[in-house]
Amino acid sequence: MDEKEMLKRAKDGDLAAVEWLLKSYCGLVTAVVHSICCDVALSRSAARLCMVKAGGEVRKVKSEDELPRWFASLARREAEKFMKQHSPREVPPGLAMEELREEITTAGSVEKVEPKRLDELVVRCVLALPQPKRELLLLRYVYTSSYGEIGRIYGWDRYEVDEKLAEARRDLWKMLEVLGKPSEPQKKEEEKKEKGEKKEEEKK
Repeated sequence: MDEKEMLKRAKDGDLAAVEWLLKSYCGLVTAVVHSICCDVALSRSAARLCMVKAGGEVRKVKSEDELPRWFASLARREAEKFMKQHSPREVPPGLAMEELREEITTAGSVEKVEPKRLDELVVRCVLALPQPKRELLLLRYVYTSSYGEIGRIYGWDRYEVDEKLAEARRDLWKMLEVLGKPSEPQKKEEEKKEKGEKKEEEKK
């Protein structure tokens, strides 16, 4: 089933169609909420509230083309409301980098840091970026949204998605210099991988 058909069914009161749409956009909502809450536990609670709200209002969406932007907008609005009732958990850039540096120093090297813990610390560095950039990076690399999906959320073409992601990655690399500044070959390899993923997405 495609989104157009499922949205039509949802508007007609089909609860299974509503559930299908919510599952389809669960990752998007979670990424946006996480970028605002900056805390796993708070993000889970806020995301659940967002999904309940979305389930009650998704029938108001006029067309399937509006769905990505609508879900993202609802998630931002509801997460911001949620955080007014809780202590902000934004991560100061200096603290995120210091935590990463201390973990590496204690372990002896980057390679000796437990992979799951290293991932957690890198995500904390992502969460220390300005909200729009951390939202973009979480969508792309943590919740693996495609270029097409990101473009539909923000109203960007593929060129704009590429430019915005590159800018956000550069800011993150500056914070991750404690891991060893990415060499030019490493950067080129990352760019090559990104281009390969884009080509695969374009074929679909």
